[in-house]
Amino acid sequence: MDLSYNRIGKLDGLEDLRNLESLNLSRNVLTDGAAIQELTKCPKLHTVDLTHNQLSGEDVLVQLSRISTLLTLSIAGNDVTREQSFRKKMITMVGITRPCHNYTSNFFFLSMNEYYRYPVSNT
Repeated sequence: MDLSYNRIGKLDGLEDLRNLESLNLSRNVLTDGAAIQELTKCPKLHTVDLTHNQLSGEDVLVQLSRISTLLTLSIAGNDVTREQSFRKKMITMVGITRPCHNYTSNFFFLSMNEYYRYPVSNT
């Protein structure tokens, strides 16, 4: 689903989208973890584009780590990517702390300016 360029500041009502697999939220006005918390209510969501929002703070990483099916994340153009050790925290919290379920890929893709491939642990 493409919701880019809609000036969305907070997500709401995603619990009804049980089959949602891909969501483009680029170029909105999302600012923190509370604004994206609803993403955790989509049990099949594996691809999220959050590029060019206003996301900042470690709570963003916490919410993203709660999306157990997340395989591809685009997050360039957000303040959170400029925080110290962001990439390491992102991979630790999102890419390695949970196994990759129901997918043939063993990789989590993180895009900040380009795609990086990081192995996902199956433990």
